[in-house]
Amino acid sequence: MGTFGSMSVRVYGAALRSAAAEAKAILLEMAAEQINTPKAQLTVENGVIFVTNDKKKSVTFAQLAKGQKIVRKLDQKAVIKRASEFTIIGKSPGSRGCPRKVTGQAQFAGDIRFPDLLYAKILRPPAHGAILKSADTSTAEKIPGW
Repeated sequence: MGTFGSMSVRVYGAALRSAAAEAKAILLEMAAEQINTPKAQLTVENGVIFVTNDKKKSVTFAQLAKGQKIVRKLDQKAVIKRASEFTIIGKSPGSRGCPRKVTGQAQFAGDIRFPDLLYAKILRPPAHGAILKSADTSTAEKIPGW
């Protein structure tokens, strides 16, 4: 099908939320073991799990995963956040890049310049059905490898 028209969210959103909740619960279990603290006393913020009353006792998601595939399974179904608990979903983040785009200060791949960089341009005919009579390609033919 595709990912157009917000189909991804409508079709796969619930499954992705369940998978994320399960991953978070597994990481909480791993953190509880590593920090030697009950899960109920842990808090998660921005990819960091810490003891609620002592942020110095913490571990990141990355430290727990260590770049490895986690194959652990939960004993019970993970609890999914209620909509009232959302901190990002349903909020408009705004566009931080708009002012730079509007003023022309934004940088794009087409703005990159290197010494001896070659440029190409697609030439469109001035009218439908027009036929190219001639083109001076002598400069291009002098380029090594072309």
